[in-house]
Order: sequence, then structure tokens, then C-alpha cells
Amino acid sequence: MGVAFAGSQRAVFQGASEAAIPAAVLPERATPKDGPLASSPSGCTEKRPGGCVGWRAGEPASFECNKCHSHLICGSLKTTAAILLRRTRLSDTSWIITWLSESEGRLKTVAKGARRPRSPFAGKLDLFFLAEIGYVPSRKSDLHTLREVALTQPFDGLRADFLRTELGAYFVELIELVTEPEHPVPELFDLFLRALHYLDGGKPTPRALLHFENELVRLLGIHGQPGVTPAQAIGRAMHSIPAARPALLKRLTAAEKAPAPPTAP
Repeated sequence: MGVAFAGSQRAVFQGASEAAIPAAVLPERATPKDGPLASSPSGCTEKRPGGCVGWRAGEPASFECNKCHSHLICGSLKTTAAILLRRTRLSDTSWIITWLSESEGRLKTVAKGARRPRSPFAGKLDLFFLAEIGYVPSRKSDLHTLREVALTQPFDGLRADFLRTELGAYFVELIELVTEPEHPVPELFDLFLRALHYLDGGKPTPRALLHFENELVRLLGIHGQPGVTPAQAIGRAMHSIPAARPALLKRLTAAEKAPAPPTAP
């Protein structure tokens, strides 16, 4: 019998999303406007008289803020729902954030100034957080600039139990293993989101781990091989499997067999 990962009045792992959300398409010609469509790293929204400058055919127009002198791109702010997978220190003041986004797949953003106490990002960037993010795509690398974060669901219950956190972290490793940067995978976003909803209140069990792996290989199209477990199928396709799996599975099994603590009189 499968695990019913309930979230938002529905069973988790019912199936994949029907289609990816189409990526935003830049207009053929950027129209100059009086002021930015995206704020500067400092949060400045100072308008530039005369609007955007530096426009070239086929590219978004750009501007320099008169107040903070940040160089931004008008009309290029992309928004998407995203789950925070990883947070890496970039400097004393900034983080590199890895997301699994609904419309753009796995992507990296730099959150400038996010480590400062009064940063607008304070309290919004932690593991497993679901948020609506806005970022300016880089034209030189795969590291984009994070502009806005609106926290949607922090999954606080997931942090209330160490095994829940461990299992969620294992799911993160699997997602990072099987996805390519900036390749939309809305069905995997949906799978991971529903798994987090389950872990937010459900019990972490071996069956939950195995069920996630089974759904993952089904969505990847590498299931159904005779005598091959989902974990083996992932290992063969990706040439590795997260090293934490054996010990985690052992701890989950031991916790499931442990007697329940006595209830208070």
C-alpha cells in the first residue's frame, strides 16, 4: 500500500503537472520608460528622467539609477514560484541561493546584502522555504540577481523533527542530482512541493522515502526495469546516488520500530 502524502486537501504524488509554464518572452523592441521596472540592490526606486538608455536591437533597455548608480535592465525582471534548495555564503554580506522554480527549473541567484541584519531578505531565505521570487537574469553567467522574495510557506513543521529535516534534505539531494540548470521541470517541482507538504505534518518513514524515489523514477521515465529498484535505476541513470541514503534509511526504520513514548496521565 502506498503512502498518502496529504497536502492542501489532496493526496501527494497524484501525478505530474500537465505542462510547463512558458518562459517570458522579451519584446522585439524595448520601449523607454521613465523609471525602472526592477529596484536596485539597495531597494532604491529613484526614477531617471528621460527613462531607459543604452538600448540595442533585440536586447532589453537598461538604465543607471541616479541615486545609487546601480545598472539594471528595464523589463527583464522574471518572477516564479520557487523552493529554496541550498544557501551558500558568497561574502560577509551576501548569499548564493539555489532554487527549484516552477517555471525555470533549478536556478541560482545572488542575494546581495542578504546577510545584513536590516536586509529586506531577512527571514525569507531558509532551506525548504516556498516563495514567489523576482530576479534579473544575467547575460554573462548562470548566477542571476535576486530582487524580491515573498514568502509563501516556510514549512515550520518540517523543522520540528530532525528526521523530517533529514528526509527533506535527502529529497533536495535527489532533486539536484536529476535536474539540469535552468531546464523547466514543473512535474518535479510539483512532486517536491507535495512531499514537503507531507513532511510538514506527517511522519518520516522508510515508506515515504521509497515512495518519493518511485515517483521520481516514474516521472523521469526510467522505471519499470525488471529486478531494478528505483534507487538502483537512479544510480544507473545518474551514475551516483546520495551517500546519505543507507544511513538515513536505517534511522528511519529504527524510528518506525521504536515503541511510542508513554502519554502523559
